[in-house]
Amino acid sequence: MSTSIVAEGLDVDEHGHVLVKLNDTPPDQWMEAFRDYWGRPETIGGTSVLEFTVKKEAFSHFSEKTIVFRGVDVDGFVAHCKAFTQDALKYANEETQRFEAERDARIRAQAASAGRDQKHIEAEKSKARKVRFE
Repeated sequence: MSTSIVAEGLDVDEHGHVLVKLNDTPPDQWMEAFRDYWGRPETIGGTSVLEFTVKKEAFSHFSEKTIVFRGVDVDGFVAHCKAFTQDALKYANEETQRFEAERDARIRAQAASAGRDQKHIEAEKSKARKVRFE
């Protein structure tokens, strides 16, 4: 993932669902990390004496370059979902970048060990070429 997924704005579809428009279609791993974060039981405290709970049931699904929220209007989204959505976006980007860095490190390590294993691989290839099927 060369660039982070970012929210570009809100929209409302013909069913009244609030849509968070994204700059790109998120990959599966990113969506999984977003869902994981969204599923956390934390509440978000406001700056006032009152604290509010994130309206977790509002998050519905992803659709191409959007995140779909149901059962909440724009004011409700802003009041009860926006901050947590922003945190979830950040978390999903960080998790995806961490995963990709770990994957790249594993690939580099495998490539380094591949040179050491090249003689073994060549011997295996030679044996494989001798196997015949009738």
